[in-house]
Amino acid sequence: VDAARAHLERARGRARAAGFAAMAARLDRATGDRAAALARWRTLLETQPLSLEAHAAIAHLLRETGDDAGARAFL
Repeated sequence: VDAARAHLERARGRARAAGFAAMAARLDRATGDRAAALARWRTLLETQPLSLEAHAAIAHLLRETGDDAGARAFL
């Protein structure tokens, strides 16, 4: 995980912002930081409102955190 974060940080500024945010969100989720992942996906949607991956990830994260109603409302 530390190595993945280090690689991700080296990509900051060189990778597309949306791609960087998505990878960071995936890494947050993989390490159990669902709140950070959710925040990153929501931020990504501000610039990429049609991102199917972001919409799906948000719905899944809401459900994983026990907010089934929030997941349904989001969709």
